[in-house]
Amino acid sequence: MSQQACLGILLPDDGPDDYEWYTLGDEVAGLPRIQVGRVPSDGHHAPVALLALGEVARLAPVGRTLVEEGGAEAVVWACTSASFIGGLEWAREQSEALASRLGVPVTTTALAFHEALAALGHARVDLLSPYPDDVTLRLVSFLREGA
Repeated sequence: MSQQACLGILLPDDGPDDYEWYTLGDEVAGLPRIQVGRVPSDGHHAPVALLALGEVARLAPVGRTLVEEGGAEAVVWACTSASFIGGLEWAREQSEALASRLGVPVTTTALAFHEALAALGHARVDLLSPYPDDVTLRLVSFLREGA
């Protein structure tokens, strides 16, 4: 295992492979090394499929590998839709349960939205969503929950 700090990123296995940040820690001094773990996904953006994708029991084994074998000292669940789909409290419980199982801090992209809005002091944002209408409505609801 490397002595360099390591950030674990959990992604759906059907997501894109061309993220520039995969090697960012190798290229920029002071940034952590990045280890990516792929979570099995069926590729559907229906709420029930996203709730299933975001189940802690589904995420934890991949996260455990990132921590135990990859040396991750913190983990991000980087599937935005499967981190907001159940609402703000669900997202917090998802993050806390994963942190408890993995033994390292865990956050999600959806929780990062809330933290960024709070840090900036904003209660309103413009939203352009790539999701189907029913999922977009859940994103709007999720963002409103923390305002």
